[in-house]
Amino acid sequence: DIVELAAETRRALQLDGSKPIPHLMRSVERAGIPVAPIVLPDDDETSTKNQHFGLSYWSGPDEDAFIGYFPGHQGDRDRFTLAHEVGHLVLHLRRRPADPEREANLFAGELLMPFERAQETLSGHLTLNEYRQVKALWGVSIQGLVMRAKQVGAIDDERSTSLWKQISARGWRRIEPVTVQPESPVLLGRLRRHLYGDRPLRDLRKELALSTTLLKSLLDPGSPRVHQDPDNVVPLRMRQ
Repeated sequence: DIVELAAETRRALQLDGSKPIPHLMRSVERAGIPVAPIVLPDDDETSTKNQHFGLSYWSGPDEDAFIGYFPGHQGDRDRFTLAHEVGHLVLHLRRRPADPEREANLFAGELLMPFERAQETLSGHLTLNEYRQVKALWGVSIQGLVMRAKQVGAIDDERSTSLWKQISARGWRRIEPVTVQPESPVLLGRLRRHLYGDRPLRDLRKELALSTTLLKSLLDPGSPRVHQDPDNVVPLRMRQ
């Protein structure tokens, strides 16, 4: 069911059913779903307790949906977070499964790299260096690709364990090679200018009762802070 629902979501977002998604955030925004990077103030108690990568809200088909994410250090993580939250919107509006996070993760993997393409691409003979090339094309982390290969049956338990050991030995658990360029939202910025014009954030802070840090991330979203290795920064090869 998740495979088919992810395929239907690609069609709804007017995306090719079997190719890499060049700019997932823009595709979601074109569907009318605002996306916002959320940066909490350093002195906010919740900022030190936050264990989530994203959040989403949708009360029903006749209402507006919203997705927020906490910017990470690499664009591929943010893309997976966005796909994960889209999964919650698609799968969990009217049902409460036993493990919604697992379902959303499966949906995210399927949305970013459809089942048949994953089986074709992620063969058991693929080396980690070849995984780097796949990451650059699909915008999915190497660790995410190894998990995807296991999900679709392209590799067995023994090969999966071997790849994870190699990833750990190379220190790629924390920072992977080949940084996927971050995606930045534009819809909320346009809505802000439409509703509030050029009013300064200090005025909006009083009106909306939100901190300047949070307001700036919501209403003036820029590129998230990203660890950049100039030799390894590779944008997705497909562009819209």
